[in-house]
Amino acid sequence: MREKRIGYLAVWSETLQKEDLQSIGVLSQQLAVSIDNLDLIDTIRRQTEELKNLSLKLIQVQEQERRTVSQELHDEVGQALTAVAFTLGTIKNDVPTRLPGMFKQRLDEAISITEDVLEQVRELSRSLHPSVLDDLGLTATLNWFVNRYQSAVGIETRLDVINFEETLKPETALAVYRVVQEALTNVARHAQATRVSIMLKKEGSTLMGTIEDNGKGCDQTKGDSTGPSRTWGGVGLVGMRERISLVGGDFSIQFRPGKGTTISFLIPLKEEVA
Repeated sequence: MREKRIGYLAVWSETLQKEDLQSIGVLSQQLAVSIDNLDLIDTIRRQTEELKNLSLKLIQVQEQERRTVSQELHDEVGQALTAVAFTLGTIKNDVPTRLPGMFKQRLDEAISITEDVLEQVRELSRSLHPSVLDDLGLTATLNWFVNRYQSAVGIETRLDVINFEETLKPETALAVYRVVQEALTNVARHAQATRVSIMLKKEGSTLMGTIEDNGKGCDQTKGDSTGPSRTWGGVGLVGMRERISLVGGDFSIQFRPGKGTTISFLIPLKEEVA
């Protein structure tokens, strides 16, 4: 039973019967339900848009934090470690030859450790935010990342870029890069694949992308630990879908048990050209 009035239904007739009044009562209730449903749909639509905007802002803040930490690692920590390595090298060169060889050996070890840590810091900085994406664009960044990935994990990785020019908005380029990064990370962790291929292709005003591996895939019908949300990075999968959605695109993933996994996305580019 409704407890608030949402409108009025006016009926005029000189011959209304009791049955007519009952029918009008039923009609008014149905109209009230319909109005409520319209209000609910409008509320859901507005809340969905607000959630989308909030998600976009969250990703933007996250990326800004990554960029800041990356810069700090490169400029502050990286430079400090470079100075330490240089100082240790200078000390080694100035060590008198009469001192025990063990002393120089320990200096060599300290220099080697410092250089290793410096490279790890640089690698972490690049992983947090690749400066090449800002400087040279998406294609160059993906080539750089694929080469690093292939050397690090030993999975044959191929990148094909077809009919594609660097006219993307920064948020679109970043979304594509993060999706490729997350997908290849999941392949290395879960897929047991020997090959993975990445394709970016522009068709008309649409950017098409696929990431396909020849790994074990998984059975979507199973609810145990072999299910896609567990074997293919559940949170990462949600993040990929969200990133593509926030730039107006469509995202899909196909698991083929025993034959691999294919990620596909379509992003409209009609507003991308500068």
